[in-house]
Order: sequence, then C-alpha cells, then structure tokens
Amino acid sequence: RLVDPASGDAVWVHVELIDANHCPGSAMFLIKGHFGCVLHTGDFRLHESMLSHPSLLEHPIDLIIIDNTYCHPRHVLPSREEAQAEILRLVGAHLPRQRILVGVDSLGKEELLVAIARHA
Repeated sequence: RLVDPASGDAVWVHVELIDANHCPGSAMFLIKGHFGCVLHTGDFRLHESMLSHPSLLEHPIDLIIIDNTYCHPRHVLPSREEAQAEILRLVGAHLPRQRILVGVDSLGKEELLVAIARHA
C-alpha cells in the first residue's frame, strides 16, 4: 500500500513498460499516479512507431527523464534498418572469399547476427 506522506491518504501508481528498441528486454517506464504522468526512457533508440504508441498518446506526459548520451546534433546515427543493410552489403561483398568477424561484446546485436546468417 502506498501512502501520500503529506496527507496520509492511500495513492495509486500505474507502471507500464514500453519497448525501448535498444536491446532485447530493454524498456522505458511510463509511470502514472496522483503526481501526473512520467516517462523514464533509460537507454532507448527512437523509432517512429513510438510516436503512435497508444499508452504514450493516452495521457499528456508531465515529465520525461531521458537518457541523452547521444542526443546532440553532432551524433547522427543511422536507423537499425539502414545500418543492417550496409553491414549486409559489406558482408556480401567479402563472402565467401574472406572470413568475417563480428564483435558482439554487448547485447543488442542478436537481430544483426540472424540477418548475417540468413544473408550468408
């Protein structure tokens, strides 16, 4: 049971996880309650489908807590689809003559590895 420390009244909080399009299992937190509506992005990769997500359109967001590590105009990153297409083009240009090594020292490369395996 949650209690408002100022009034002593019981309060409710609704927390919804929304796909963050970052790595498998990554999520943004949409938190709604008597305080309003808060979106905490954590690490995420913006995709146009997020702009029409029903939960994000349902209520106005009062506060966004955003991970802005690469949120600067000097960081122009391709979409996942563009990056994958370029990697597949490069892999196709070198296979089967050369071995290809793909570094996967972190999460988030699983879809790319599947695409390379299908392409090869």
